[in-house]
Amino acid sequence: MQLTWQISNANDISIDNGIGNNLPGNGLRQVSPTQDTTYTLTAKGDGGTVVKQVMITVAPMPIANLTVTPQTIQAGQSATLNWDSKNATQVKIDGIATTLSGSMPVTPDKDAQYQMLATGPGGMRSAVASVHVTPKSTTPPSLKTADAEAINDTLHRLSDAYGTESIDEMLKVWPHMNKKAQNELKSLFNSVHAMRVQFEPCGAPTISADAASASISCTQKMSYTVGGKFQPAQPHQITITLKKVGGVWQIENLQG
Repeated sequence: MQLTWQISNANDISIDNGIGNNLPGNGLRQVSPTQDTTYTLTAKGDGGTVVKQVMITVAPMPIANLTVTPQTIQAGQSATLNWDSKNATQVKIDGIATTLSGSMPVTPDKDAQYQMLATGPGGMRSAVASVHVTPKSTTPPSLKTADAEAINDTLHRLSDAYGTESIDEMLKVWPHMNKKAQNELKSLFNSVHAMRVQFEPCGAPTISADAASASISCTQKMSYTVGGKFQPAQPHQITITLKKVGGVWQIENLQG
């Protein structure tokens, strides 16, 4: 957004809120206020002082929330997709326009990720939710099988956290992320929208004998929108290490 002014017969021109003093009679400045802001121009000359104001109203960013319950189902079962939004005029689920809030059943036959995009006067926000589909089983899973399923669930939670574009959500799944990685993610989240990250296909996890740590190799696919242009996924292989804390698998590191 630009502030422009044209002043004559003045020898002292200033604009507050960081624009400056001793400004030229004609000029412009790029401004990007994050909240409603009033800019005051003061022009002084031999004939007196003139004060002019302009207020810029900043529309709030949309808020998008998308969840799926339960997050793990057996083949043939259904889960419920729930969504709601604020400060939005349009909501799309996987590219299809829908209500600003609502729910619907989903019955995927394999692992699935759903994406919500909320658009409003203040911009757009995205959210993702994943459901993990397990094959029907007639026998109780072994401990290692249960851990493998839990690790797979953790990868889905990591995918969902990327979709929120929030470092706080990422730290819930990856609590020991180092500061460098946090800063890189914050910079990425501030410059892109509609981020979608998937970890598939993945190999079988390698789980330690005490079932306290594990590693798994996956193909990471990341896509997002930047500057209004869709950037398709560029798949690459990564190795994810995890550890179990209080019976819950957490991301320890990503390499690749």
